[in-house]
Amino acid sequence: MGSHHRDIHIREGLFSDEKFLCQLSDKVFSLYGPYQEMVSRWLAMDTTITLVALVHGRAAGFVMFGSVNEVHDVPAAAEILAIAVEPAMQGLGIGQMLMREIEKKAAAAGEKRIYLHTAVGNITAQKLFAQNSYRPTEMKPHFYPRGQDALLMLKEIK
Repeated sequence: MGSHHRDIHIREGLFSDEKFLCQLSDKVFSLYGPYQEMVSRWLAMDTTITLVALVHGRAAGFVMFGSVNEVHDVPAAAEILAIAVEPAMQGLGIGQMLMREIEKKAAAAGEKRIYLHTAVGNITAQKLFAQNSYRPTEMKPHFYPRGQDALLMLKEIK
């Protein structure tokens, strides 16, 4: 699994990435809830795929993805559980690369659609998802542990 940018590489997540995943989650998701705990739990699950982006060999971002049978009237879908990029590294295309790679994995696994939740107030994330053809399908009041509303976004994949 490679990338078009010679300094950015995407690889499978490892259990040794847990500290990085938790620290980055604390930086970017703490507004929404205790995501360090959730990320640790997801990393340990057999049904979760984790990809880590490296810039010059250092971890700079991650995406976590899991399959679910049926959620919110979205049958047989896969969910992007979390995607995050180090704040100082945002804007370099890392999020785009992570999205592209996780979608390839989903398609290879036979998934037909991917959904995700993003905070109504997280305009930056919504732009990334819209650029990747995710469309909002539903607003979920008080979805996050700290009470924020979320948008459920969905993409049909080939």
